[in-house]
Amino acid sequence: MKREAKKYTVTIFGESYSIVSDESETVLLESVRLVDELMRELSGTFKSKETPRMAVLTAVQLAHRLLTHQATITASCQEMTDRIDQLLTCQQ
Repeated sequence: MKREAKKYTVTIFGESYSIVSDESETVLLESVRLVDELMRELSGTFKSKETPRMAVLTAVQLAHRLLTHQATITASCQEMTDRIDQLLTCQQ
């Protein structure tokens, strides 16, 4: 059963945004917190508030983290599959 979409008003890097989502409120707010945190972290490397540039770099950073986690999970799954195959082979 699909959840009903809700409208949220959030603040990221000092700007208010309206977001409509059917995700859990906890996940959505944690996502907003992470993006805001990364943008604030990146803003220290800029002389002025270059928000569009920081937004792109934040997206790249998040994509990098996602791909790194996916690769780790894929490798872990492969290791577990290999181990299960070894155990099953030993029992035959």
